[in-house]
Amino acid sequence: MQHFPDALDTAVFTTTHVVRHHSAILYVYHFEDGYWQFSGSEENLSDQDYLLLGLGEIIALDPSVTQIAHLPLGAMAYRESKQAEWVITQDA
Repeated sequence: MQHFPDALDTAVFTTTHVVRHHSAILYVYHFEDGYWQFSGSEENLSDQDYLLLGLGEIIALDPSVTQIAHLPLGAMAYRESKQAEWVITQDA
């Protein structure tokens, strides 16, 4: 298992769908400013759909995100399902 270079208490963005409805994390963005976002396949989200969590909480929800722990700044990773391989692009 890879480890994120960021501290486990680093604040990250996610959605209520991932946390409360157990939506699979299918998209991960590592923005140029260093922020992380972890989301599912839901579209047309409102501001109320987003939450701030600690990175360690995201890892506890889905340890497979550690596979892309060294995602470069400005990149995104996506996958078709929780069992699928991550695909990395520079389109964050």
